[in-house]
Amino acid sequence: MKIKFTFLVLGAMLFAGISPAQDGWNWPADPAQEVKAREFNAAYFDYMKAEQFVEAVKPLSWLLVNVPNLNESIYIQGITIYKGAADKTTDKAQKRVYQDSVMAIYDKRAELFNNPAKWIETKAYYGYLFFRSDKAKIPAVVADFEKALALKGTINYQFIPIYFDLVEKNYSLNQAYAPEQILSIFDKSNKLLDAAAATGKDVTESKSTLETLLLKMKLIDCDFIENKLGSRFKADPNDVNLADQILNFSRQFNCSASEAYASALEFKCNFIENTLGPKFAADPMNAELADEIFNTSAQYKCYSTKAFLAALEFKDSKSPSFKTSQLRGMLYMASNDFAKAEPALEKALTLAGNNKDKGEVRMELAKIYARGGKKSAARTAAREAAALDSELSSSAYGLIGDLYMSAYNDCRNGESRAKDYAIFIAAYNAYQKAGNSRGMGSARARFPSKEELFTEGFQLGSSVSIGCWVGETVSLSTRD
Repeated sequence: MKIKFTFLVLGAMLFAGISPAQDGWNWPADPAQEVKAREFNAAYFDYMKAEQFVEAVKPLSWLLVNVPNLNESIYIQGITIYKGAADKTTDKAQKRVYQDSVMAIYDKRAELFNNPAKWIETKAYYGYLFFRSDKAKIPAVVADFEKALALKGTINYQFIPIYFDLVEKNYSLNQAYAPEQILSIFDKSNKLLDAAAATGKDVTESKSTLETLLLKMKLIDCDFIENKLGSRFKADPNDVNLADQILNFSRQFNCSASEAYASALEFKCNFIENTLGPKFAADPMNAELADEIFNTSAQYKCYSTKAFLAALEFKDSKSPSFKTSQLRGMLYMASNDFAKAEPALEKALTLAGNNKDKGEVRMELAKIYARGGKKSAARTAAREAAALDSELSSSAYGLIGDLYMSAYNDCRNGESRAKDYAIFIAAYNAYQKAGNSRGMGSARARFPSKEELFTEGFQLGSSVSIGCWVGETVSLSTRD
């Protein structure tokens, strides 16, 4: 698996203070040794500036061995030299020697100057670059990252996926950690990323990397979500990160029927309504907050909240799209506010980019017209929906059948039972196109009887025109 994050040495942060003219130089008391030390100090520094790192190793090595207390700068710049030499060397064995030397220089620096908080994070980063595939060395690199966290309380947010990648490797290669420990590290890492996000950093890809690595460890299944994560969420029902994990993992593993998922979803929707909603009510022109409410609600299908509707109305007013106008209309329909639903859907119709979308909107408009008593308009919209998208034929002609069934009192003239009942034959025909056998049965039960046809002088199969708004001609049939 390829983990996406940026390998970068963070310039001034990693190599701050590298200058040969620092205070605290401890030159040898012996004059000959002092001359040699000064000569080698100047030599390695010149080589380093010229990026001749392999050449710089020899004079620097003499200083590290013979005058280890000379100055901290030889350790600071020693990292640059041995790392540079490792990068330039093609011989694998020699490359490993240089890489091991980088780690040894850090260890010696800790022994002499006792200031690991300044550099332990960088050491851990180099350890990852050098040893991330080395089963034996991975635990020590993980330990360096954890030491950095212990000393500083955090690490550079770009290093967090690196750290968790090592945790995954340590688990897979060395069987380190119990599942609960992995989850604790995962939670801690996510909280560090959340802290970075609060300062404006984009941590989306980093969070995705963490989830990918956790899934790679194959710890997660429905039982784990319900019993491990669910139990933790019951104990702390306001943990936003944990709620997100339950929802995300439940979707990935098709565990949405679990109690844990239901609890987390309720929490998320309540958070949108009760936390984000009042903020938006106080600042109704805040486009960024509207986007957060809209996107979070869509992600977790929290469409019934007032907060979501307010955010949707804002977005649809400022930059309408087919999606926002259609959804707005559908929500108005759900609350029986047809006066608002109709114009919203009509706007969606003008924004639809294909026949399928147009068909969907026409079908919803047909329902609105039907509920508003606009039966002819409802039939026209339903027919148009079926013509635009054949998959809507069943619902479209089912609606037309319902319209005809309900039109008896509107359209009968009371002069002929056979003619008045012919409207149910029209309903039957519509239900037949819809493939609605139940509707067909209900309509047939209202057909005229053979006796009624005989009494009124009609022949079976003769044509009868239905007046009123229906305006159809049908072939007479009987219920018996």
